[in-house]
Amino acid sequence: MNSITKKFVVATLLLVNILFSATYYVDADTSDGANWYNETNFSFDLATALSSATSGDTIFVAKSTYTAATSFALIAGVKMYGGFTGGETSITERCPKINETILHASGSNSVITGTGATITTTTVIDGFVIENGSVGSGNGGGVNLVTSASPLFVNCIIRNNSAATGGGVYVTGAASPTFSYCLFEANTASSSGGSIYLADKANSTVTVDHTTFVDNVAPTASAIYSANRNTANVDSSVFWNNSNGSSTLNPFDAAGSGAINLTNSGADNSTNATTTNVTTYSSNPFEEIIYYCLLSTDTSNYGWNNYLPLINITVFIEGGLW
Repeated sequence: MNSITKKFVVATLLLVNILFSATYYVDADTSDGANWYNETNFSFDLATALSSATSGDTIFVAKSTYTAATSFALIAGVKMYGGFTGGETSITERCPKINETILHASGSNSVITGTGATITTTTVIDGFVIENGSVGSGNGGGVNLVTSASPLFVNCIIRNNSAATGGGVYVTGAASPTFSYCLFEANTASSSGGSIYLADKANSTVTVDHTTFVDNVAPTASAIYSANRNTANVDSSVFWNNSNGSSTLNPFDAAGSGAINLTNSGADNSTNATTTNVTTYSSNPFEEIIYYCLLSTDTSNYGWNNYLPLINITVFIEGGLW
C-alpha cells in the first residue's frame, strides 16, 4: 500500500468515525423536568451509556449522583461531560460548578478505572466530581490507571477519596494522564501520595496544569509522590495545606530517578520538587474557599480558580452566579 493510499484510508476512517459518532444523554433525576427524555440515546444510568458508547462517541451527564456497580471503567475515545441541568444541546451551555455531577463507587473500589494504551487524551472526563472512593489497603481511591491508560481530566473535582497509596489517583504501568483545571481536595493515603501516586518503575509521566491541591493528607507526599522512573510535570498550579495530618506540610516527595517539576506555581512548601518561578505562600492565598479563588492582589492566575464560569441562561435561572 503506497503512502497516498494509506492517507486516503486514514482520512476515510476518520470521516466514517465522525459521521457515525453518537451522543448519549444521561439524567438520573426523573423529577427535574429535563427534556432529554425524548432523545434516542437517553438513559437514567451512566453505566448503561458507557456500555453502549464506542470510540468517537460523547456522553452528556446531568447533575445528580451516579454510583457504579463497582467502578466506572473508561471507554477508549469516549468523551464524558458533566455539569448539565438536562436539555442542553452543547457543552457551552453547561455549568459544572453549579450543576455538580457526582461519581461514586460501590464497596471498596476505585470510582474510575482506566486500562490499556487505547485510553489516550481522546478519552475525556470533563466536569465531574469524583468523590468518596475508598479502597482500604489498595490503590487509587478516586482513580486507578494502569497499563498505559492516559486519559484527559478537565474541570474535575477529586475529593474525599482514600487508599493506602494514591488516595486521589494511582498511576502505574506507563499510564500518563493529564489533569487540567482540576481540584484535589481532602484526599488521604495511609502511606504515600494523598492526591497522586506514581508507582515504582512505572515509566509514567503525569501532566498537571491550572490545578489546585488543598487539604490532602498522607504520611509521605500528601499531594504528589513520584517513585523511581516517573515524572510529574506541574504548571500554573496551587498547593496549600497538604500535610501529614498534623502540623507538617509535605506536599511532594520523589524516590530514585522519580521527579516532580513545579513551574509557574504557588505553594506553601515546595521541598522535594524541582522549582521554576514558584511563589512561596506564607499565609492562606485564597480570597474565599468555596471555589478557592486567589486573593485579588495575586495576579498570577494559578490554579483551578482561574477556570471561568460558563455564563448562560441556566446559571441565571438557578441563581448560582459566584
